[in-house]
Amino acid sequence: SIVAALGSSVWVWDARNGGLQRILRDVVSSDICSLAVDARGRKMFVGCQSGEVQVVNFLNGSAVRGNAAHAKDVSAMQLVDADGCLVTGSWDRRIMVHCELPVASTATGLITNYELVPVRSVVHAHRKDITCVAVSRELGLLASGAADGAVMVWDFSTCHFEGSCAGHASEVTDLAFMP
Repeated sequence: SIVAALGSSVWVWDARNGGLQRILRDVVSSDICSLAVDARGRKMFVGCQSGEVQVVNFLNGSAVRGNAAHAKDVSAMQLVDADGCLVTGSWDRRIMVHCELPVASTATGLITNYELVPVRSVVHAHRKDITCVAVSRELGLLASGAADGAVMVWDFSTCHFEGSCAGHASEVTDLAFMP
């Protein structure tokens, strides 16, 4: 499937023939700036203009859970399925690592739900808006790019600064680690 955010709605097309499969209308209350779908195709993570990060049922568009993680647009995200983590970057210049953590019933003690919780962050990661993030679990690294032209490299487990990539001055529009 090919998935696209259009305003506050999500459109899903068949990647082989281009046929529209479904439209998930108004899945969030503000415009969508970034999104990711889990490997099983059941959950969609949506970064909003309002700073919220929402988990949405990918099949029917209903909101599952969310949080008000950032102060500004969630402009970048990457899902790290192996860890159940989501990395987000925002125009608030912060990088956050969120994990889905189990929530137990107070009555039974059994796990009844999961909550998307920020577990670590970098508050002033860049001088200007963050535009992209990338994760390499193999290297244990997280990289972020921004409108200031900087590419910063962070330890994925601790969010400690590891270094930067120099040699350019224009806005970084996307990042990827090579396998």
